[in-house]
Amino acid sequence: MVQEIYIIDDNTDLIKMLKELFQKEKQYKFKSVKTQDIDIALKNIPSLIMINEDGIRKRYTRTM
Repeated sequence: MVQEIYIIDDNTDLIKMLKELFQKEKQYKFKSVKTQDIDIALKNIPSLIMINEDGIRKRYTRTM
């Protein structure tokens, strides 16, 4: 079963590195998501979400 892993990052360096590291592992599917598109991306629930805080330009906070 394919495991979808979303990488929340405005930079593409991390996803390129992860795809290279896991290129032989066909059960992992990495998807890059920009911070401004996070709400759209979360409509599909992935197996794992990784957030690269260093690659995010704008700080997002949740308000209630």
